[in-house]
Amino acid sequence: MSTTALPFLPFCAARCSAALLLVLALLLQGTPAPAQEHSLFQDYQYGMPRSQALERPGAYDCADLLGSGAVCVNGIRFLDRGWDLDLTFNNQGLTSVSLRTPFERSVYARAFAALDERFELVVLQSARPPLDLLHLWHSAPHSGLASRQMTEYEAQGMEERELAYVFLERTGIHHAMDEARSVSELLARADPGTRQAALVLHHDPDDRDWIVLQFDLARAP
Repeated sequence: MSTTALPFLPFCAARCSAALLLVLALLLQGTPAPAQEHSLFQDYQYGMPRSQALERPGAYDCADLLGSGAVCVNGIRFLDRGWDLDLTFNNQGLTSVSLRTPFERSVYARAFAALDERFELVVLQSARPPLDLLHLWHSAPHSGLASRQMTEYEAQGMEERELAYVFLERTGIHHAMDEARSVSELLARADPGTRQAALVLHHDPDDRDWIVLQFDLARAP
C-alpha cells in the first residue's frame, strides 16, 4: 500500500506522536470540489463556510491550538456523552470533523459499535506500519493466521496506547468489496463523496488517554 501523508486528527496535530500522524495511506482522487451536500458528522456538511461554523452556539476560533482556520465547539452530545468538537477548513470550506473525550472502555466500545453500523473497518494504525486488512485477509493462507495477526497488532497498539481503527462508509464501497485486494484498490473504486472515519485511542504527554473520532471524505465529491 502506497503512503501519503494526510492532514489527520486536528486534535493530534499538536499532541500525537509523529508515527500516528502518518495514519493512513489513502488514494485520494484529485482535489476537493466545491461544497456539496455531503454530511461529515450530524449537520456539519463538507464545504461548510468557516463563518457559518463560527455562528454555531459555543463555537470559537482555536487556530492557536490546532492550526490556521480551526474552529472548536466544547461539550456537544454524542452517544450520551460530552465531546469536544474540532473543525478543520481549507479555502473551500469544512474538510474534517473530529471529536474527543476522555477514555473510558465502555465509551470506546460504543463508539466502535456506532461506526460499525455504517462503516467497514479497513485499516489498523499504530506506531507500526499500517495494517491493510483487505490485503491481510486476501493474502493470508488461512483465516486463522489473518485473525491472529490482526489481534496481535491491535493488542500491541492498545498496550502502547496509540491505536487507530480506520473505516470507509459502506454505501460508497459495497460494490467494490469483493474485487478489491487492498485499501488502495478499494478507494480507486469508491464512490465520490465516500466518508472515511477513524476511531483513535490517544495517550497524550500529560499521561491522559483520549478517544478521538474523525470524519472526512476518502474521495472528494
